[in-house]
Amino acid sequence: MLNAPTSGQIKAMAVNKFTYSLIKPSDATSWISCIRRVWLDKHQSVESEIDGFSQLLIDFGLRHEATILAKLESQHAVIKADSFDHTFTLMLQGAPVIY
Repeated sequence: MLNAPTSGQIKAMAVNKFTYSLIKPSDATSWISCIRRVWLDKHQSVESEIDGFSQLLIDFGLRHEATILAKLESQHAVIKADSFDHTFTLMLQGAPVIY
């Protein structure tokens, strides 16, 4: 049984030992419309609430991701990486499917 995060539970993937990154549904739009957005996101801390529409997108995205992961796991041995460094190591080792 797949234990995907549910509504309100969002897991961030470790980018390295000291940093965590969380991609929100609005990020792609922001990055396209503002060339400085990535820098601003990295260097300014902003507290914000998730609105209902964003939460709906998050829920659908997590559900879709869980479906795709289950399909991959039924066809391949999937190795779950827990950080950027771990992902890189798995790539160097030639892991066929990394999640």
